[in-house]
Amino acid sequence: MTHDIRAQWTPASWQDLTLTLAVNNVFDKRYSDHSSYLLSSGDSMLEPGRDIRLGASYSL
Repeated sequence: MTHDIRAQWTPASWQDLTLTLAVNNVFDKRYSDHSSYLLSSGDSMLEPGRDIRLGASYSL
């Protein structure tokens, strides 16, 4: 099991702007998804590590 967090913020002076920060796999855990396929060595492929994303949206 991995842990993800997400925060969203709308500045008071810019009500049309929304900023979002997401961190997936916070503790950078090594794991294989149950639906991943096996490599020729018999091991399954590891999923990506920690993933940090910053987003912005503006509505008119």
